[in-house]
Amino acid sequence: MKRPRFFPAAGLSIFCAVIAAVPSLFAQAEATAPTPAPAAPGAAGSTTAAAAAAPDAISPELQKKMQDVMDAFTRGNYDDALAKLADAQKMRPNEPELFNLQGAIYVKEEKWQQALDSFGKALAINPKYFPARFDSAEVLYLEKKYPDARAAFEKLESEDPRNELIQYKVYLTYLLEGNLTEAKTLLDKFDFTGNTPAYYYAQAAWYYNQKNTPEAESYIASAIQIFPPQSNNLFAESLMDAGWLKRKTAADEAAEAAGAPPK
Repeated sequence: MKRPRFFPAAGLSIFCAVIAAVPSLFAQAEATAPTPAPAAPGAAGSTTAAAAAAPDAISPELQKKMQDVMDAFTRGNYDDALAKLADAQKMRPNEPELFNLQGAIYVKEEKWQQALDSFGKALAINPKYFPARFDSAEVLYLEKKYPDARAAFEKLESEDPRNELIQYKVYLTYLLEGNLTEAKTLLDKFDFTGNTPAYYYAQAAWYYNQKNTPEAESYIASAIQIFPPQSNNLFAESLMDAGWLKRKTAADEAAEAAGAPPK
């Protein structure tokens, strides 16, 4: 079984909604929430998102503007992406999706407070908007403020108890702060027959934390065989943040394109 070593650099749960913004800006909630549970506040079924998703709601000019934002984003030109996004916000000043995208760009720059401010603006427009609520919790997680992140994720979990990505995040807050008793209790609740690779990545995180890399990699390899790349990337993100998995670099991707294995 081939051991997984690299994941796409863009395979981050907080950015999946950003990638989904083109060509359909308002697909973010669906892309961010890993399960289509109807209880997830602010998901694609909300009145705000549903109204915005009407076929004539987004002008070609705005679509072009968002494509320009994403082009700048994927090039790593974040200042340019933010400038172009500001133009889009002038066109649609009351869309939480645009502020959520702005926050995601700030996260990429590790500008945590600016990111939280942007997510806060999205929530001021729609307090139930799921992606901004999730991303706000994720920022606390990335800042290693595990108790605060856990409280935010647990609030989301109470509203959407079937959301396996949120369950996984709560589990990781315990594991990474060294509370192995609580982490093991939650680990034992993951079901390998679930709809996402949560079980496999939770197991992998446990074994990575125990310095048992071969066992961790075996679980990831199984997940890769069973689930599609986007699902794997959502859960692999946290292992990359912990330094247990390596993100692909541009050099790695070029080497793979040339038929050579990444170093």
